[in-house]
Amino acid sequence: VPTEKGIDVVTMNGNELRGIHCEHVIYAAPVFTAPFAIRGFRDAPPFDAGAFQHNAWFVANLHLKDRPAQRFKRDFPLAWDNVLYESPGLGYVTATHQKGIDYGPTILTYYYPMCAEPNGRTTLFNYDWKQLADVCLTDLARAHPDIYDLCDRLDVMRWGHAMISPRPNFIWSGIKEKATKPWRNIHFAHTDLSGVALFEEAFYHGLRAANEVLSK
Repeated sequence: VPTEKGIDVVTMNGNELRGIHCEHVIYAAPVFTAPFAIRGFRDAPPFDAGAFQHNAWFVANLHLKDRPAQRFKRDFPLAWDNVLYESPGLGYVTATHQKGIDYGPTILTYYYPMCAEPNGRTTLFNYDWKQLADVCLTDLARAHPDIYDLCDRLDVMRWGHAMISPRPNFIWSGIKEKATKPWRNIHFAHTDLSGVALFEEAFYHGLRAANEVLSK
C-alpha cells in the first residue's frame, strides 16, 4: 500500500495479520500480479502489466529405476538438458546430474507448454493425472521406448502461469523499460522485465533494484 511516507506491507503470518512499514519495497513477483497486489496500481498504472503474458504448462517428475538404454551406438548419452526432435514438449532435464554419475536410478523432469491450446489454462486444469501422464510418457517413448518399464513413479504439477512467453515486438516495445522504473518507492525486479525467464536475468534485476534502493 503506497503512502506519503513510504510503503505499508500487509501480510499474513499463519493466521495472524501483520503490517510492516517500509521506505522502499522490492517487488520480485511476476509483473502481471502487480494490479492485484499493489493498491492504486489499477487506478493509475505506470505501465501495462497485462502485456507481460505467461503460458500455462505442466511439469512431470519421472522416477526411473535405471537409465534409458541407448538404442544405437551413435546415440548421445543423457545430457542435463534434453530436447526431443519435432516434439510439442520442451524436453526434459536429468535432475540427478549433479551427482556426477551416468548410471542407476534417476529422475527426469519433463516440461510441456500449453501455448498451442486456445484456452491453455482451462484445458490444463481439466486434464486429470492419467491424461497428463500419458502425454508425457507417449512423448518420451519416441526417444526412450523402455520408459514405461523404467518409470516407478510419476508426479505431475500444473502451473497456470509458468513463465513469461517471448512474443513478437515485446522486447523492443518499451514496456520493459517503463516497468523497471520505480513507482511510488516500489522497485520491480523479476525475469519478466527482460522478456525471458533466465536465472541470470533474475540476478541482474534483483541487483539493479537493490542498488536503486541503496542509492536513495
